[in-house]
Amino acid sequence: GVAVPLTQNSLSAAPAGPTAYTLVPSQGIEPGLYKPTISATNYLPVTVGVEVPLTGIASAPAASLYPANSIDGAITAPGDLTDNGTGTPVVNCVYLVPSGGTAPDLTKPCSAANVTASSCSATGAPGAAYAEIKADDSLTLDDLCDGSYLLYFAIHNSWYVNPSPLPVTLSHGQVLTLPVAVTRLGQIA
Repeated sequence: GVAVPLTQNSLSAAPAGPTAYTLVPSQGIEPGLYKPTISATNYLPVTVGVEVPLTGIASAPAASLYPANSIDGAITAPGDLTDNGTGTPVVNCVYLVPSGGTAPDLTKPCSAANVTASSCSATGAPGAAYAEIKADDSLTLDDLCDGSYLLYFAIHNSWYVNPSPLPVTLSHGQVLTLPVAVTRLGQIA
């Protein structure tokens, strides 16, 4: 496609769609079919088809922007996931990877650098995401595109067992709430 620079654009994301917008190119454009992608932070991008006639003024179809998807997790575990008895808090995390993507190395310390993260509102495609598990054993992953994923857990406290990856499917502004149980290894007192 041909990039068309814009001198003015307006976009106000409507909470229930459709979203009104105006696009004004900085110079005249040739007649033909154009496919602008409309995006806003924390919303799923949408691509529309606009046929520009010889007069140069086209009427574009309405665009429905849906909020990006998110995952809120609540982990239940006997004891404190961050306390392994050493006095140094253990950092635990989750990685969300599109189905068919490369699984993260769960033996490495938690870091966003362990996956190639992407912003749904910027790319429009499912991408990997990372979040640390908070001290209250909750987690949040935001700005996720529609798609199928695997949610990997990296529990680095050696007294606990990593749960198996969970398959997750997200669609059109879904807020998925996941309860997850983490098992503790047995102890001898």
